[in-house]
Amino acid sequence: MTDVEAVAGQPQIAYVGTGGGGLWKTVNGGTTWKLIFERQNTNTIRLGTGEANPRNSVSFGDGV
Repeated sequence: MTDVEAVAGQPQIAYVGTGGGGLWKTVNGGTTWKLIFERQNTNTIRLGTGEANPRNSVSFGDGV
């Protein structure tokens, strides 16, 4: 995990950015997660993929 962001006033909703480029969303406090980066959705989300400490399976970047 590179970054975790919660939605103010809605503690059950959160987003997780991963070093491999995935963006995941939970609407139930982390019980289940759905990959949303690869699909178009009605929310506008901007993120940078990769991370500052790259490994053999991760692109260089600065995370989310």
